[in-house]
Amino acid sequence: MGGPRSRPRFRGSTRFDDAVFEGEAWFAEAEFTDSTRFDGVTFWADARFDEATFFGATVFRRARFLGDARFEKAQFTGKVIFSEAAFSGNAEFARARFADAAYLPGVDFGRDARFVEVVFARDGWFINVEFGGNTDFKDVTFSEDVRFTGCVLGGVLYAPPEWKPRPGDEDLD
Repeated sequence: MGGPRSRPRFRGSTRFDDAVFEGEAWFAEAEFTDSTRFDGVTFWADARFDEATFFGATVFRRARFLGDARFEKAQFTGKVIFSEAAFSGNAEFARARFADAAYLPGVDFGRDARFVEVVFARDGWFINVEFGGNTDFKDVTFSEDVRFTGCVLGGVLYAPPEWKPRPGDEDLD
């Protein structure tokens, strides 16, 4: 059976609040056309959001990813909130794009977290985040305000060789 696969589309506002996915959750290449909420959701196995497109605000507040979480090449056009989310497996965000602000306060990355070639076009806030494994920010782009206030880095941090402050930020000492 050849032929192109169709992209799953979720039209209008989508809510998975407090849902439990016992098997692998496959949202790869999905298109969410409006705001999307995964508040308090639990993913018992791997959660795949590779190449998914999220239009509108996207919220993963208190989400639990017990397997690996893959957001490789995902596109977020609205604000994104991962507050107090917990990633027990690896978290893969390589080549994702955040067109609006991305807020990750209180997130727990229990294993490796990869943000290779990610674009943060607006704010990128990692406040009180615990990085338990290796953390990779190679070739990441932070275009506006970025914060790593109160973070705990448990593994190796891979970062660009030089992060420069924006003009005017040099006097913040």
